[in-house]
Amino acid sequence: MGKQVAGEKIKWSSLSDIQAGFNDFIVVEEGDWVSDGKYQSTTHIFQRKSDGKYFAQNWYRSGSYLSDYYYNDPEDLYEVERKEVVTVQWNMVK
Repeated sequence: MGKQVAGEKIKWSSLSDIQAGFNDFIVVEEGDWVSDGKYQSTTHIFQRKSDGKYFAQNWYRSGSYLSDYYYNDPEDLYEVERKEVVTVQWNMVK
């Protein structure tokens, strides 16, 4: 087996000024918040305009819509690639 090479990672702290740091990125997909009790998470996908590479970033929050949400600092961005997956679904014959 060949050695797997890790994709590029971008430290969130290196993008200290969000507006300036993200000028080279466009949002491709904003994930839905997934609930695990009082904690929720989501993943956003960005594309870097300069080279077309895709990156994901995980976000976490706690609380509820009845009260305030408290957001953790977002994680570092990590390189991802798009992969189409074909699924098979079995339906009842009518």
